[in-house]
Amino acid sequence: MHLDEPFPLEAIPPRMGHVLLREFKGRCPSVREVDQISDKHWLATPGMGPASLQIIRSITNAARQQEVSQIASRRLLMASC
Repeated sequence: MHLDEPFPLEAIPPRMGHVLLREFKGRCPSVREVDQISDKHWLATPGMGPASLQIIRSITNAARQQEVSQIASRRLLMASC
């Protein structure tokens, strides 16, 4: 998953999906957009608690980690050329 892909609403409980859609005024945000919202803001959002935030962060952190790994792989490939 890449940061600019749509956030995978199917990977989270429907209640959390409604909270995300409400936060983004009905549109599906990208993983990057969800990641850019602070934990403090998420925790102040009605319907979002620590367990929900942990699920969201596991998705955004995995996407960030995958992107970092891909960048590192490209650099190694380019360096070997």
